[in-house]
Amino acid sequence: MNLLSVIYLVYMFIAIYFFSLFLFIYLMNRNKFFTYKEPKKKFSLSVIIPAYNEEKGIGETIFSVLKSDYKTLKEILIVNDGSTDNTQKIVQEIAKKYSKVKLINKKNTGKADSINYVLKRVKADLVAIIDADSYIKSNALKNMVFYFDNPKVGSVTGRILVKNNKKLLERLQAIEYAMIIFTRKLLEFIEGIWVTPGALSVYRTEALKEVGGFDPKNMTEDVEITWRLIKAGYRIRVAANAITYTSVPDTKKDWWKQRIRWGIGGVQTLLSYKKEVFKKSPLGYFIIPLFAISMFLGLLGLSIFLYLWIKRLILVHSYTAYSAVSEVSLLTANNLYVSVTTLNFFGAIVLIQGLLLTLFGLSKINPGVRKSFINLASYFFAYLTIHPVILAVSIYKMIRKDFKW
Repeated sequence: MNLLSVIYLVYMFIAIYFFSLFLFIYLMNRNKFFTYKEPKKKFSLSVIIPAYNEEKGIGETIFSVLKSDYKTLKEILIVNDGSTDNTQKIVQEIAKKYSKVKLINKKNTGKADSINYVLKRVKADLVAIIDADSYIKSNALKNMVFYFDNPKVGSVTGRILVKNNKKLLERLQAIEYAMIIFTRKLLEFIEGIWVTPGALSVYRTEALKEVGGFDPKNMTEDVEITWRLIKAGYRIRVAANAITYTSVPDTKKDWWKQRIRWGIGGVQTLLSYKKEVFKKSPLGYFIIPLFAISMFLGLLGLSIFLYLWIKRLILVHSYTAYSAVSEVSLLTANNLYVSVTTLNFFGAIVLIQGLLLTLFGLSKINPGVRKSFINLASYFFAYLTIHPVILAVSIYKMIRKDFKW
């Protein structure tokens, strides 16, 4: 057995292991998946919505929060981060009609700095961070706060689904987002959540201030703040019945830029917390190793693919040149023979597992997603395979200090 076969089997083992792990976690906790309890305390809550050139959706976002049935919602703070469009004007008009809506204008310094800028004035027990292109359901906030009865809980995130899903790219992201929430909820049961996304997350205000707020230098401030809270001893939870819809990129260019930013931010966070690895905490024992191993395997897989592809091109070129000179057929019946090997068998098992897990996850999180053959095939054989390339480009840009949004 050669080295590539060994590596391939290792990949298969890891895939089968995580499938089995997720299945076991779900079976042990299936009755807790959509838990809701009335909170013992009436937590006061402020909402922060950072906005930069969000004239298209900011109004709908604010109104979705105003329709919330959370009774102790104190204020909705819109941080206008130096917008050059009509964001400020739209918010001002809404603020005139609703006393809870307050507009704070500032120079453009980025999302994390905008949140920190207004966080100083928050006096409520909890603070929700909502992106300006996200729209919460009326019961979303109410379904999240009971977790804070546990003083060790520092943050709770919700079920984030895709709002726009007409184009193929949008539908692929809809599948991806649903699976992210499904696996994130499973990871909650083993204290393995590694991000509280900006679309909708609620934080204990005291905890957020204790750790110094968000890191303005990190391109994925929602990942970094999660790791910081975990390092400080706080726990993260997922309210799978707290739904918010977010607008995702609808062009390949915008999607690529977003994913490169995510990739750079992930590497930034990993490097910032590398000294925490194997320390006695969920961060050191599980999250950092999982994060690092996932990145390594992605890059290794990409490297092997490129090696095999280049090797194949060279062989095909050499064989074509030889065949032309010697007048030997390029294609014979033997070329059409497909052998059934152990590696192919395991590969088929992993593919079936992935398909079953995806279909089951979608049925639990977002059953309305179109599960057509084209969508699923594109998701498995195109969409997911691009991610190692994104990671490689992200690392390259980070080395060059190219941190453009």
